[in-house]
Amino acid sequence: WGMERVPSTLPGGRERVGALTRTQVRRDRIGAALRAAGLNEHLGLAFADPEDMARLGWSLGPDEVPVDLLNPMSGEQAQMRWTLASDLLRTVSYNQRRGVADVQLYELGTVFWTAPGRKSPKERTMVGGVLAGSWSQPSWNASAPALDFFDGKGVIETLLDEMDVAKW
Repeated sequence: WGMERVPSTLPGGRERVGALTRTQVRRDRIGAALRAAGLNEHLGLAFADPEDMARLGWSLGPDEVPVDLLNPMSGEQAQMRWTLASDLLRTVSYNQRRGVADVQLYELGTVFWTAPGRKSPKERTMVGGVLAGSWSQPSWNASAPALDFFDGKGVIETLLDEMDVAKW
């Protein structure tokens, strides 16, 4: 019979409206604002190393525990991530060890945690960013200024202005 003889059709239904949800629009605005501020998007895995919490010196709340995987692919991916910071910092380290000193990244992703005795984990979408090195390369007559607190503050202000957050 042949596939070329099968007529093309659109799926039917009442809810076939081509629009983004409010959450998708918000995610797009956040990404556009951070890219406009000079950051590149980082897409990390949802898995984390259990040692990351100790390395960062952070802890979860008193009634919160990390989500351990039953059958992880490796020991370094034995938990669901509870922060975006560890993977962003690992990516900066990886790049700088290979000679890429200027790294400006953001990630808009989901983090996971649970409570003792709870079957399903809680999820929250978060945004994280990291700035390392400088915005530009040194020129023949001037060195490139290093990124500092005020550069990070400017990125956050740009994001909050774009999202119409008046009081923060």
